[in-house]
Amino acid sequence: MRKLMRAILDQHQLDVLGIHGLGHWARVCSNGLHLAEREGLESDVIELFALFHDACREHDGHDREHGLRAAQLAESLRGVRYDLSDEDFKRLWSACAGHSEGLLHADPVVEICWDADRLDLTRIGIQPIPGLLCTASARAVAEGMDVLPEFGEEAFLVANWGVDETGEEAMDVEEDWL
Repeated sequence: MRKLMRAILDQHQLDVLGIHGLGHWARVCSNGLHLAEREGLESDVIELFALFHDACREHDGHDREHGLRAAQLAESLRGVRYDLSDEDFKRLWSACAGHSEGLLHADPVVEICWDADRLDLTRIGIQPIPGLLCTASARAVAEGMDVLPEFGEEAFLVANWGVDETGEEAMDVEEDWL
């Protein structure tokens, strides 16, 4: 995971501390894992989506093609920095390419990815609208019937992705964790 993160960060153009930076990616991952547990699903696509989905933004404003660029980056690194079955890669591609379009999807893993991102809109003062979320679990969070787990972003980044909040390699991460 460390080599994948380094490859993603090496091409990332925005401030890693910004609204579409590492903290956001970590929250999307945590949100997605929470939703997947609630929905009874498990998939590597969720964590990969969290890493890729905003990695190719050119700016923090409306960047219509950033999802497609993220899917293309995921494709270029597949088999080089990570492995994923063809079926799961189709999910990852769909999740990245369509995540900012406000759509629904037939695949529950893709829907969890999108909802995980949408639930983090609160970081910019936007409360997610339950009717625009794909999964019952995300709607429950938006309606206050469930809460997202608290977690420490810095500890999450170090333990899961081998970087600190600035994107620098975390020296205290043991290689066998990754």
